Amino acid sequence: MDRGYRTIFWGVFFATFHINLGPLPILPQFVGWIIVAVGIGKIQQEYSSATFRKAGIFAPIIVVLALFSGVYSLYQGTAAVGSTYMFFSPILFGIIEFLMEYAVLEGSVQYFESHKEEMMADEYIGKLRAYSVVFITFIILESIILTFYIEAFILIVALIGIVLRIWFMIMMSSLKKEMINNNHSDPPGIDLLV
Repeated sequence: MDRGYRTIFWGVFFATFHINLGPLPILPQFVGWIIVAVGIGKIQQEYSSATFRKAGIFAPIIVVLALFSGVYSLYQGTAAVGSTYMFFSPILFGIIEFLMEYAVLEGSVQYFESHKEEMMADEYIGKLRAYSVVFITFIILESIILTFYIEAFILIVALIGIVLRIWFMIMMSSLKKEMINNNHSDPPGIDLLV
């Protein structure tokens, strides 16, 4: 499972800090979300649960949303549907991202519970609750700021979004280390994302 968490970490990293050369994306955001979907698939191979399957359903939805947003931003369309989508897409994207990340963390808690590691399960229940409260607050703030277009706070909301992704990456790194330290690591093999 450690490879799955490592892959999710790098996927979120590339989705957050995607590389652009002027208006042309070298590493588009949707590629990072594809990597996240691959990481969730790796975890499901090791530990199949309904919660990880939910995460596996939300990941392709994020890929499609990110792909559509990327294509739309290149096209700079003026259609009313596209403009409405671009206005509400950060909120929709945030909700789907939260549901996927919640499922990954909840599935991890269930994994620890099924392996009788109550201390780890309790620790990640606390992290899951704190992360959920902050992320839901973020989505509400984002909705208010975008609805009323409070320009002064748009940068603050963007920074909170980046902090949330970094927080999630830290939890993925921590879970990866936990899997390695407690002999839950994957068997040796070739892994492209180290």
